Amino acid sequence: MVFDDKMHDIIGVLENDGVILYPTDTIWGLGCNVFSEKGLNRIYNIKGRKPEKPFLLLASSIAMVKQYVDRMHPRIETLLVYHKKPLSIIYPKSKNLPPYAISSDGSVGIRITNDPFSKTVIDLLGNPIISTSANLSGQPFPESFSDINQEVVDQVDYVCRHKREIVEKNSPSIIASYDKKGELIFLRT
Repeated sequence: MVFDDKMHDIIGVLENDGVILYPTDTIWGLGCNVFSEKGLNRIYNIKGRKPEKPFLLLASSIAMVKQYVDRMHPRIETLLVYHKKPLSIIYPKSKNLPPYAISSDGSVGIRITNDPFSKTVIDLLGNPIISTSANLSGQPFPESFSDINQEVVDQVDYVCRHKREIVEKNSPSIIASYDKKGELIFLRT
């Protein structure tokens, strides 16, 4: 697939502790390499958000998620294969992730993106990216690129061109956790 952005520029920013502003399968987001504490701290500063509240990770596949969660309940894996809407799952235990990228209880929220652009970025980077909505803390999430506060745009290292002109009203993902039986507990619908 051909995109307006040069992927090597985006990957270079992510590999060097940078922050990107990019379209996801839900809304426009701020992203950094999951293995960049400096990038994560920049996102907290850009948003004006306290570090006690962790961000979600975006992965490109179930196989990638399995590299970073202790155990994926079989019912959740089946759900992820067939679920059509963007769904972020809070996994109770993570692995192979730095402490700053997970919750204080060891859990981690991960969404598998279905968007070809963000999936390509993640695959080329080779690991998940930390992702959050491209808004200032306490402000409404941007439904399209034109809704993003200029203060946010001015502080990132790379602003993607892909989908900038598209004006569609998107929403954040559904967020759920699950119990020992694999039953979903919805945290945001």
